[in-house]
Amino acid sequence: MRVLDEEDAPRLDTDSATIAGLWIGVGSLVVGVASLVVTLYVAYSKDLSVFVLVASGWIAGALGTIVMTVIAYRLISAISRLALLHADLRGRFEISRTEGARLIAISDFIASRGLKARPARRGQTAADAHGAEGTSGTATSSDTPQ
Repeated sequence: MRVLDEEDAPRLDTDSATIAGLWIGVGSLVVGVASLVVTLYVAYSKDLSVFVLVASGWIAGALGTIVMTVIAYRLISAISRLALLHADLRGRFEISRTEGARLIAISDFIASRGLKARPARRGQTAADAHGAEGTSGTATSSDTPQ
């Protein structure tokens, strides 16, 4: 399995999203000002049904703006949290990669040294395993001169 490097990892382009949001906001401001002019023109007309039609359009636009603003805010907050989580996990991954390399180097060193001593059988001490085969390694009363 191939692991993505820092250069291969997809990045969030928050600058272009911010600039696009700015231009969309400017465009919406222009459309809003034009709609305001039309609303004021219609407000002074004698026909009430046209005024109600324009007012309902303004109300629908305002509600749509509120809903889209809340949705966009929640999405941007979620993306921000995920970006922070990604950075944290990336750091942890690098630490574990470094630790793994260190542990592999230690195991290679231990394997290259080989075993210098034979392992002791169960019930034997290390002195018994490497000492004389028939003795226990302690002095008894028969071994001491009288």
